[in-house]
Amino acid sequence: MHGGADYFLEVLSQTIEQVWRMCEQSNGQRTFPANLVVIADNTVKSAKNQQVLRYLAYLVGKKIFRSATLFHLMVGHTHEDIDQLFAIVTALLKRKQSWETPDELLQYIREGLNSLNPGEFQSCSPPDPQSSPAARRGAVHARHITGVRNFDAWLDHPLAVRLYNAFRQRSTWTWAGEELPEVPHCFTMVLGNILATKHLDMLEASVEPDAVYCCVKMYVRGLMLSQPPLLVAPAARIRAVQSHGPNLVHAANSLSAKQIETFSRLARLCQDKYGLQEAAKALFSIITDRAYDVHCLSFLRNCHRQFLAQDEGNAQLPYLPGSCWRLMAEFQR
Repeated sequence: MHGGADYFLEVLSQTIEQVWRMCEQSNGQRTFPANLVVIADNTVKSAKNQQVLRYLAYLVGKKIFRSATLFHLMVGHTHEDIDQLFAIVTALLKRKQSWETPDELLQYIREGLNSLNPGEFQSCSPPDPQSSPAARRGAVHARHITGVRNFDAWLDHPLAVRLYNAFRQRSTWTWAGEELPEVPHCFTMVLGNILATKHLDMLEASVEPDAVYCCVKMYVRGLMLSQPPLLVAPAARIRAVQSHGPNLVHAANSLSAKQIETFSRLARLCQDKYGLQEAAKALFSIITDRAYDVHCLSFLRNCHRQFLAQDEGNAQLPYLPGSCWRLMAEFQR
């Protein structure tokens, strides 16, 4: 499977699509979020690169989201909820002694997470006090990635912008004997007509209302931008993107003769010696099946909204709502 930024964007897009479908099927009970926040490891291979930022700029330029923020975690981020979730997944895997196929393992993880008590795994949506414990926990969605779209080829030519100079994992190394400055960890895409007053004051040139600007900070906790908002996608270039999503899918990585021989030998052992028929089928399919299935991304076609400037939200991220979780109490009988 093709990796890198396109793989990251495939996973991100399928996640957004899942949320979009849940909102569409809720009969008005759920509203598709106006702001996108992506938290990622500080690695240039998958998330910290121009391909991901171009995609976020497109989502904002097409008014799918009011803002799109990408911020990268610092060293030692085991307190983050995503790290805690993977700790739960690891604990589940330790209970599973063996499995034959990736799909079997995926189903086991899905069922395991859905069976946890509400206190062990919480939904990210505000809970309804009248709902059941299972409903308050939220649904778990796990999916096998069977194809990766070419997001880079889709957006590279029409947007025609090169973003560079800020994509390093960390600045603990030196160049010509001099220590380099720290790299930014937080990028927020917003339209010109959404820019906060304090950010508009940093600009010398006039602002294009429907263009996308990137607000860059060294750390997400910081209160000030590290530079004036940067124009990354003029409105004309957003309109130049003709299709509603990538039309190309990356071909699977070719297998070498040695890999084919190894998979074939393992498949025969599973089939003839160990009686693992499903494992044998899965191993043979790696050799013979070269289909690339991708799920439809309907949110790219259907979700276009109008956003107005609003009062600044929280101090660190002014383009997000200033609200927070409500304290609730439930008395036990």
